[in-house]
Amino acid sequence: MNKTIATLFALVAMTSMLAGQAFAAERSEIDISVQSYTPVPAQPGSYVTIIFKVANEGDGASTNTVLEFRDNYPFSIDERADKQIGELEEQEDYLAEYRVRIDSAAIEGTNYLKVRYKSDDTANNWIEKELPLTINSAQKTISINSVTVTPGTITPGAQAETQVKIKNLAMSNLRDVGVKLDLEKTVIGTSTIEDIPLAPIGSSAEKRISLLKSGETADFEFLLQAYPEASVGIYKV
Repeated sequence: MNKTIATLFALVAMTSMLAGQAFAAERSEIDISVQSYTPVPAQPGSYVTIIFKVANEGDGASTNTVLEFRDNYPFSIDERADKQIGELEEQEDYLAEYRVRIDSAAIEGTNYLKVRYKSDDTANNWIEKELPLTINSAQKTISINSVTVTPGTITPGAQAETQVKIKNLAMSNLRDVGVKLDLEKTVIGTSTIEDIPLAPIGSSAEKRISLLKSGETADFEFLLQAYPEASVGIYKV
């Protein structure tokens, strides 16, 4: 009799442990992403409406869930930052809309939105996430102000310094700006000549800078050498 009771007690205890493990495994798993934004492109000095998707990808409900937008340059908001989501069932989504301001001096390219959330499953500790958003002007305008070659005439086998000056005419800053000399072909009259008889010395035919602010200019300098066997003529680079 005692043995039977002990066996039943062991079975009950094991069943309780398994039930506890199954209950513990049912947890929420929150993922946040940018569902959409308008207008496109997102431009410096303007507002953009962003829809964030808050998805519970776990197998348990997320209770007392709160989403909060965090100001993170160049992004900021004028409205209330938090969204009281409350309970989010397993495999359920919530769409949160924010009207976000983009600073007029924002650098074009990939910038990062910052949001965070908390729930009972996180013990009300905030979990932060950064989400990429691309900023571009409707029109990008870079002008070539001048191209200077010194000396003006290059003899076969000689070297010359070439300076290209560009200016950012856009209302916003530009990131990762480059100048490339096309030395692959040129046209003289009606004839197309492959491979311009010039080669860069000490660097490639392409140079880049990480940032060009609105209204600023930048100089790109190249050292070129003419091939010794180059034919006399005017070559367009």
